Amino acid sequence: MFATPSLLEVDGVTMAFVGTHGGRFVGVVVEGERGGEIAVDLALGGRIWGTAAIAQDESGPRLYVGNDDDTLFALDPRAEGDAAILWRKVLGNCEDTRAPGPEGARCDVDGGPTVGPDGDLFVGADGVYRLSPAGEIRWHWPPAETEERPKHVFSSPVLTADGRLYFGGQDGFVTGLDAKTGEQRWRYAVQADVDGSGVIGSDGELFIGADDGRI
Repeated sequence: MFATPSLLEVDGVTMAFVGTHGGRFVGVVVEGERGGEIAVDLALGGRIWGTAAIAQDESGPRLYVGNDDDTLFALDPRAEGDAAILWRKVLGNCEDTRAPGPEGARCDVDGGPTVGPDGDLFVGADGVYRLSPAGEIRWHWPPAETEERPKHVFSSPVLTADGRLYFGGQDGFVTGLDAKTGEQRWRYAVQADVDGSGVIGSDGELFIGADDGRI
């Protein structure tokens, strides 16, 4: 198990939701007489690395999580069995280009999604996607006309209040996009894989670590 659990109250019961490398996504009751009980147990297929994102819409709470079968899932934590899977979306087309190791698995949805104020999702795979709460792809960076195939993005994107999106990639770059349009604003070479997520300081600066041990 790699991901950090996500805490959510479901029908008055506080639960921790987390995915496993066995492809299971579970919800565990964390308090009271039922503490430790597995109340939700879904088989989603591939390994789950990322932390599930929590959102709320008019229908109730939602969970979004990806796996290394290149798939992003939307889940209803109150439903049982397969009914809990509201939709699934395969991102990218990597079957013919997959290579061993995480750097070769370019379409894996390994990082946790980021939920915007309007409910849209930002998630890494073969580049970065913006999707509607219903799973419709609004844009994909880099654009289709880009000659070089995009590298895998494990990092969970950071969304700022002024509509900028920042993330690192396994191509050794940190990238800034316009979150609304997906237009690239800048790219900065750090010359090492960037798998972790960044954080925005009080002055608006971005801090992010790379695999060479530097921030």
